[in-house]
Amino acid sequence: MRPLFIDREGVLSAEPPVVLAHNEGPADRQSLAEYAVKNLNVVRAWPGPRGLRLQFRPERIGAKTLARLVYFLWDGPDTRVLLNYFRQGWHHELVGNSQAAIARILALVEEAKIDASGAVLAQSVDLTILRDRNPLHDVVQHWKRRLGWRDFASFMDRACEHSGGRYVLFEHDRDRHAFVFRDFGAGIPEWAKHCLSGARGLPVENLHDDPFGIACTLAYRQTLEKFSPTLQVVDAKIRWPKYGTLRSCYWRLMLPIADPAGKLWLLSASLADTAIDLRHAG
Repeated sequence: MRPLFIDREGVLSAEPPVVLAHNEGPADRQSLAEYAVKNLNVVRAWPGPRGLRLQFRPERIGAKTLARLVYFLWDGPDTRVLLNYFRQGWHHELVGNSQAAIARILALVEEAKIDASGAVLAQSVDLTILRDRNPLHDVVQHWKRRLGWRDFASFMDRACEHSGGRYVLFEHDRDRHAFVFRDFGAGIPEWAKHCLSGARGLPVENLHDDPFGIACTLAYRQTLEKFSPTLQVVDAKIRWPKYGTLRSCYWRLMLPIADPAGKLWLLSASLADTAIDLRHAG
């Protein structure tokens, strides 16, 4: 089936944007269509008998385009939706129904805003930099031995020990595509303890600070997709209840785990480092 288009003015049409209309070659049209999605605030949609496919770039979607896309999903049949979105490369997610697609698209747009805001800065770092000098190195070694797969409780005990208790643990909720907060270690800062002590069972993006929660969700999701350890340096300005906005600079090690019962978990262990400064990095 030929795609539908939503342009920057929020107009839904079976006719392609002008930039595509005068290029008849399939290769040219495909290339220009992707260019329009990446740069011209255009959404492409392929309705079909087995579901709907959408192609878009979250940071390029304007208010009119986003509103029309939401109405298009809300008014259409409740069906599976394949989301093809561009963020430093193409990503693909399948969601079970239209409402879930709306929620995920809105979340992606919010994540893109956070990326642009500068409130949370993070850079990926090669794991080999840990080696034997960093206490997080031992946590990675336990993960590589698949200890969490065989004995989740033992793995958590060792992770707590080697991280100095500076960790947070999330369970992945497949139905909501969310990371639900379950536990934290005694070594996390007091302001984080104050916030998290009554937050068990909440998705990370609902905890306290929207930009930080959304940025964490994005990082956790990417780690779970790769299903391998991810190490980052983080420079974040985080708003904490009672304590206000504080700047936190730290190493963050994220580990995806599948426990013996088949549940998926995300362990985020951290190590404070005042030498980290991503805001004035040359």
